[in-house]
Amino acid sequence: MNKIILIAITYLFLALNGFAQTGNGCYTKIGSNYYLNCKHIITFDGQDVFTIKNSDESAILINFEVFSENGTKTATITDSKITTGDIELFPIKSTDTEFSFVEKASNRIICFVKKVHSEETKKCELHVWVDMYMPSGFYFQCTPETTNVPSLNMIKGSIFANSDAAIQL
Repeated sequence: MNKIILIAITYLFLALNGFAQTGNGCYTKIGSNYYLNCKHIITFDGQDVFTIKNSDESAILINFEVFSENGTKTATITDSKITTGDIELFPIKSTDTEFSFVEKASNRIICFVKKVHSEETKKCELHVWVDMYMPSGFYFQCTPETTNVPSLNMIKGSIFANSDAAIQL
């Protein structure tokens, strides 16, 4: 009985410190925080604007919408492919370990995701860089280490799991 409790406490400690993952999913790293098993990565006013579908062994599949500064939708990406918008204006590069989406006219990288396997913690991580506008024209920028939203930078190094939306703007 005591051995079972000790194992459960050890697993809980490891999970809370980011050394265990549920299922086959990768941790998503944005603004120095880790997100696991979140239905949506970024929502804006309750609307899904950025989602990653991935497991440790599959390709990176990303769904998101691209908006201009004034909130006009210019492209939709579904499963890492342009489904709305001009592919000539937004080149996509996608492999099993990286995804990039660039605005050709300005050479601005709107989205870059890199799959990393940490040898130290034995976990899969998806490092996310985003430089995009929301439907209202709100500008959101993030890297794996920081964001332009001050409240998100106040909780650095945290792990969030099993929520509907990782980041709610």
